[in-house]
Amino acid sequence: MRLSRAVFSRQITEYPGLWGYEFTREGQRMWLLVALDGQSRVIRLPTAPASIYDALGNTLPPLVEMTIGAMPVYIEWTP
Repeated sequence: MRLSRAVFSRQITEYPGLWGYEFTREGQRMWLLVALDGQSRVIRLPTAPASIYDALGNTLPPLVEMTIGAMPVYIEWTP
């Protein structure tokens, strides 16, 4: 449901080994990221997000530096 009414913006290519897409919904920017090979990678986001959720809908700490692994992660920024 995180991507309900979201519009695709671009593919995220800034992080080697990660698969990702950016979407927008009502002015809100959202990323969906997951590791291509299932191996965890630590990344640094461009700015602090408003919220982060895993694929099960669990809230994760909104950190600028975070680990992305085999489970998809949704990252949201407010306008």
